Amino acid sequence: MKKYHSIFNDVLGPIMTGPSSSHTAGCARIGKMIRILYGNDIEEAEIIFEKNGSYPSTYKGQGTDYGFVGGLLGFSPDDIRLKHALKIAEESNLKITFKSEDLGMNHPNEAEIRIYRNKKLDMKVITRSTGGGTFEIINMDDFDISITGENKKIYISTKENSLIQEIKKIISPNHYYLQKKNNTVLLEILIINNEIENKVKYLKNDSRIIFYRIAEVILPVTLNKENIPLFFNAAEAIEYNKSENLNLWELAIKYECSISNISKNDVVEKMKDILFFMKKSLLIDIDDKNTEFQILSNNSAKIEDKLKNENIIDMGVLNKIMLSAVKIMENNCKHNIIVAAPTAGSCGVIPATIIHCGEKINAEEDKIIKALLTSGLIGVFIANQSTFSAEVAGCQAENGAASCMAAAGIIELLDGNIEECFSAASLALQNLLGLICDPVGGLTEVPCISRNILASINAVSAANMIKCGYDAVIPLDEVITAMYEVGRMLPNELKCTCKGGLCNTKTGKEIYTKIKKYS
Repeated sequence: MKKYHSIFNDVLGPIMTGPSSSHTAGCARIGKMIRILYGNDIEEAEIIFEKNGSYPSTYKGQGTDYGFVGGLLGFSPDDIRLKHALKIAEESNLKITFKSEDLGMNHPNEAEIRIYRNKKLDMKVITRSTGGGTFEIINMDDFDISITGENKKIYISTKENSLIQEIKKIISPNHYYLQKKNNTVLLEILIINNEIENKVKYLKNDSRIIFYRIAEVILPVTLNKENIPLFFNAAEAIEYNKSENLNLWELAIKYECSISNISKNDVVEKMKDILFFMKKSLLIDIDDKNTEFQILSNNSAKIEDKLKNENIIDMGVLNKIMLSAVKIMENNCKHNIIVAAPTAGSCGVIPATIIHCGEKINAEEDKIIKALLTSGLIGVFIANQSTFSAEVAGCQAENGAASCMAAAGIIELLDGNIEECFSAASLALQNLLGLICDPVGGLTEVPCISRNILASINAVSAANMIKCGYDAVIPLDEVITAMYEVGRMLPNELKCTCKGGLCNTKTGKEIYTKIKKYS
């Protein structure tokens, strides 16, 4: 079954505390959803990582620990308290234990969370952080489920057949799913309107119920399951547009409205918020002393000074883009607020390129918004057909995807047509196929920061090449598919596990050992 992704839920955003969308924001959302499901304050939790996945070697450096804990405390990814969650939990007497076990390696970002009350297991869930801040809870108390935070659901567990029959009489069969294990039944009820919820909420305190749990919508946009999306990929968008003759940013708005309960004005306003926080992340506080575990510190200040005074090659707007991308990534590494675009590890690319290329041509804010919408729709095509997760497909899925999206956005700034947008996106992603993910020390610094610069410059070059008549040859959808296939071919050591690439160098190992010692 095809999954249609949202620009705001899956591509541009979340607005979040750094350093990692998968490990910080995704885990915070998982923790918050578990707290909502549990329905009470949590007094003790055990977080078990898949031992062969990415969490064990990166959970300190990439904020997995305070992401999970912050979520269990009820914090969202953009909550400024998130990076202090471990201390807050300790002060709140919330006991958290981290450990690694063999969970079967079904996903590199898989974790089992066990909630205890009075020292007894009270709830157990299996979770996955799926890239770019998205997540899925796939199992609850040994029942297979799917919670992504995009739709409201109610879960009712019971051993009483009388209750099941009662619910069946008031809820349409296409609004619930029933599972049975060891004489226990779990009903998963999809809440698409208040009428359905009102029909079952009276059961909350029924003595026949083992538990009554609610999964709230915690992503920016509620998906509308009743609407049929207009298109899935670039080829379908071109076909759809034959009768519409719209710009790509207009197609982006129509797509987002078709899959969610959101209006055209809502789309524009949400993108304005995204742009506001992107611009804010361009500014760095040189007095910010949060350098815990950092390898690089305040390099943007050095670069800014050298750009003014040193004899260097004049790259024009590319030097501005380079500096701003470093600033954004430094804010990310300092655990400040940034916008994942499409991930935190690639958060410098789209803001730096779109904003500064826009400045270069004296573009108004409205034009920047259109370029971001264009970038967002390209990101949807990537999400629909591939992944943004470096743990699944390497850095090509993060900085490669960001460069691909940015290139299309630049074409929009230059008043290019849809075919040029798709060609620039295709060319940019072609150039970065096979890019591995090897974060030294498990941090989003080396080589993540410099790869943001590579991806930014690549985006501008690809856009210019297409505007000058260069033929990208391979259609965008085919390149996206190739990227996913390449990612699956990459060995586990080259996908955010700190076991290959630069992590395996003498210096890389020394840095990892040092960070491990003090974490």
